[in-house]
Amino acid sequence: MTATTAGSALKEQLDQFLTDKLPPMPPGYGDLSPQRKKQTTRMLKYICPVCEQIIRAASEELNAVCGECAEQYVRS
Repeated sequence: MTATTAGSALKEQLDQFLTDKLPPMPPGYGDLSPQRKKQTTRMLKYICPVCEQIIRAASEELNAVCGECAEQYVRS
């Protein structure tokens, strides 16, 4: 079995239990729609000024040189 579902008798008992024992949920509690836009990546883009090779790094102080032309990458 990969999944099971509650039968009608169990569902009825669970519904009764939930209404008797739990306090009412606050407004909007069950709303699963996204409230804000999902965070995008924070990777910074660096480009070789000669051959235009692109790399991405999280650091704002990147000290790297291109393997193709030995030029230092610049942040774009």
